[in-house]
Amino acid sequence: MTLNSPIVEAINQVLLNLAPEKQQEVLDFAEFILSRSNISTKLKSKAVLVQELRGVFKELQSMPEIQEITEAEIMAEIDAYRQGK
Repeated sequence: MTLNSPIVEAINQVLLNLAPEKQQEVLDFAEFILSRSNISTKLKSKAVLVQELRGVFKELQSMPEIQEITEAEIMAEIDAYRQGK
């Protein structure tokens, strides 16, 4: 199935008219169907991977210990990494 097939276009049109939480439900359902099939989950689309990464970032940012990290500490870690420490 190609990205511009009639079914993909129809699904995209429906998704555009749904609220974000309903879009997430559709994604969850599609991933459930995918997991039950023999199709490898390695074939996830770039959009799905970006959405998963955003979820991880959001979860990390909500952690109190993460909120206490200063810019100076971040830069020190980056510098140490670059120097191979």
